[in-house]
Amino acid sequence: MPTPYETVAEFDTVLKAELACHALLDAGIRAVVEDANPSGLSWDTDSVFGSVKVRVPMSDADRAVGVLEETFGEDGERLDELQDRITG
Repeated sequence: MPTPYETVAEFDTVLKAELACHALLDAGIRAVVEDANPSGLSWDTDSVFGSVKVRVPMSDADRAVGVLEETFGEDGERLDELQDRITG
């Protein structure tokens, strides 16, 4: 039986979702990015299909939210700063 996954965060760009996903992976939490933009737009542009989701196994959801808040701030403000530094 497949492991059920839960969305723990939604972002307006693929870059932010990937940064969050890698923070979770670094913390030992399996994570995937879903609904990434398949249209070929740049990874730092807004998703034309709405939000880009980061999903983790349901059993890790609470811990994942804690990792994201600790790493990027409760409102994800550090993700905006990182994206600005990366994209210049």
